Amino acid sequence: MRPCKTLLSTAPPSPFSARLLRALRVSVVRNVMCCKLIRLAQPARLSSHFPMAPEMTLCPQCFTMNTAIDTGFSQISCTKGEEPDKPCHLCLQFSDLEQRTEKVKAELENLRQQSLQLRTKFNHHHDPFIHRLPPEVSSRIFLFCLPTRHLHQNVTAQRKRRFADGARPIQFVIGAVCQRWREIAWSTPQLWNVLCLGVSRNTHPVRAQLVQSWLERSGQLPLYLRVSYDETAYQHADVVAMSRMTLRLVIDTLNVFVSRWKVLSLRMPNSLYPLLECQPETPIMLETLELEHCSILDFGVVVEPRKFSLGSVTPSPKSLTLFSLGLEAMDLKWDHLTTFKASEFHVVDCLELLRQAHQLERCSFNVITDEVTPVNEQDPQPVTNHSLQSLTVDFLMVGQFWENLSLPSLRRLDFDIDRLADFDHLLSFFRRSRCPLQVLSLSTSTDGREETLIRILQTLPSLQTLCLRRIRISDRFFECFRTPGTSAGVQMAEHFLPELQEFLFYGPRTFQWSSILMMTNHQRQSLEQQIQRPLLSLDISIRVEEDDHIDLDTLRKIDDIVKRNESLDLAIEDDEGNNLISSSRRFHRMDFDDALMTNSD
Repeated sequence: MRPCKTLLSTAPPSPFSARLLRALRVSVVRNVMCCKLIRLAQPARLSSHFPMAPEMTLCPQCFTMNTAIDTGFSQISCTKGEEPDKPCHLCLQFSDLEQRTEKVKAELENLRQQSLQLRTKFNHHHDPFIHRLPPEVSSRIFLFCLPTRHLHQNVTAQRKRRFADGARPIQFVIGAVCQRWREIAWSTPQLWNVLCLGVSRNTHPVRAQLVQSWLERSGQLPLYLRVSYDETAYQHADVVAMSRMTLRLVIDTLNVFVSRWKVLSLRMPNSLYPLLECQPETPIMLETLELEHCSILDFGVVVEPRKFSLGSVTPSPKSLTLFSLGLEAMDLKWDHLTTFKASEFHVVDCLELLRQAHQLERCSFNVITDEVTPVNEQDPQPVTNHSLQSLTVDFLMVGQFWENLSLPSLRRLDFDIDRLADFDHLLSFFRRSRCPLQVLSLSTSTDGREETLIRILQTLPSLQTLCLRRIRISDRFFECFRTPGTSAGVQMAEHFLPELQEFLFYGPRTFQWSSILMMTNHQRQSLEQQIQRPLLSLDISIRVEEDDHIDLDTLRKIDDIVKRNESLDLAIEDDEGNNLISSSRRFHRMDFDDALMTNSD
């Protein structure tokens, strides 16, 4: 049925026209494009000279009068002619004009079809490569046009690149060139198995149909999907309702392809999780799952938090990322989980995850919890995880996390210390775990306990990389790198960090410049000979005053150390990245003096 054309008349509007006008206003949400055309004309009823024919009906799109042809005069019976039951001369002229118009339209359509066929032949004749190459080669060329994130099938790291309003995916750009390009692109599954869909207040529900067409072209390839509600501010209740409806339609579309989900990233309210479903006994390949709770869409809606579940099928992902969600919101199996990341997590959930995920290797916690952490008093034994190798912890108001944990296989730890008491908890954790730690990164916003830090490092003889951020250390810390004995008030029975290869420090200068060089002077005993500590990198970035320069004696020792150990990467910079060694050499005119000595020789 063709869209209607409203006739203009000078007669006053009738009640029927008023009802049509009200219906037109209601239909704006359902069909924006149609209403834009109708609003340009003032609604009016047909003239009494042209009474409405029985064949005329209401347009299903905009609820205004619909006719069979554009002008509508063919559906109007006229009996005002000179002879009885004959139309007048004006109606005859209109009828003749309509017939001629239809013939011209038919001819234009015929010419348009001929033009399309001719353009296809033209492109085939003049295209330098696509039409002359095998389709397999052409599709391979199209794949190189994809964004890097698509090629790496990355949909969870950065969310700025999305299938959003105003952004035209490269797949559609290729398909708009010509029919041949579109045929090749539409039949290349690798172009369509990655989808990042951003839903906002401007997203129309028809986007769900486009998503279905997109995924149908992916063949049987694994799917990498991200659906995100991108609004960051609260919207009107009508906008929220429209966005929730759009997300419902998109989820219904994704459920059709649930057996091919490999990576799924969702940013939506957890009240929509029940829409995700999988038929019983359907095999699923979901390996990476990222869920972020978005409470904005719950504004003004009475909802209850729901679990993430696929019905009768329980996923067992290898990688899981949670934002503002706890373990109680998950219906998952933990047997194959190897990578976990959580933000706004609780200590109890951290310990419970480490208790259940026996294959976990990499873990990152951003925890916000109360001072008093409830711990299972019936099980006084600490939680032990024998598989975890890398742990990143950013705590606020930590209670008893370290006191209830043992990680014998831990090799890397990144920890942002919030309280002085955490140093003591960390020391007891390392003594309990006896882990072969190789990389340790500590940062704090408080004045740390240097003696406790030294005791912590004493328990880590296997440490190869040490990174200290915003931690105040003095000359006593560097004295520990000398021979065994009493250093910094601590009895050193063994060599201090004998396997250290890389040291990084970022913070204020609370030590002498010459103390840094103590790290390069330590000798350790070997069965055959004495060899140096295998230090390969020494990176110092400190906050200094404007006139603070390295003293001349230390600069000469640095030159001597670098000459004797060419493999050592020694860098001393300020907090703005300026090379303090070079600026200090210029301050002391060392380069000028060296040039004079060279000329004299």
